[in-house]
Amino acid sequence: MTQFFSPIEAAKNIAGFIVSDDFDSSIDDFYRELSRDSDFELDSEKLAHVRAEDRFLLLHLIDRLAYSRLRPGMRDVFMEALCSAFADEAFAADQIQTYMKLDPGVLKSNAIDVLRRLEGTPEIAGNKAKYAEECRDAYNLRQREYAFYTFGPRVEGQPLRNDLCWEYGKKISDLLHPGGPWPIEIMSVSLRATGLAQVASACLESIGA
Repeated sequence: MTQFFSPIEAAKNIAGFIVSDDFDSSIDDFYRELSRDSDFELDSEKLAHVRAEDRFLLLHLIDRLAYSRLRPGMRDVFMEALCSAFADEAFAADQIQTYMKLDPGVLKSNAIDVLRRLEGTPEIAGNKAKYAEECRDAYNLRQREYAFYTFGPRVEGQPLRNDLCWEYGKKISDLLHPGGPWPIEIMSVSLRATGLAQVASACLESIGA
């Protein structure tokens, strides 16, 4: 039986999933396999970049579906809570990673405890506010970029141009492997984007009326 949550509770749960180790692993596995199949180098900087892009695409897809599935007032509350919770979760995850790089022997649970004790300090609070602003700016930038693309089931024979998933595939292929276009890469990433749309749909199923 599906468990339903309020929009704010659901937003917190979804944000936690978007920055979770499991979601990161699914991103890493996909792009590493793509790099082997297409013979391009995938360094840590590129991997961090596509992680961020996949996260923001998922947020955009959730917003697109929320627009059609939720009442206008509920959608606004939910997306505001989701963007805020995402920034909080992403900031915490980045802080933990940074701490663990400085002290490679520390356990993740210990790093979390240390950072929780520092959370209320002026420096951390200031960094968190700045990070949240940067996240919101990045989200809004992609909202404007993706808003012009079509999204949904395609009619047979309809051109791929301006289809959100196809255009995302072109964007990521160019980021990872400049000098294309590389049709197989574009198609692979496009299919992944379509899969993320299914993930977005599943995320919204937990929101109660």
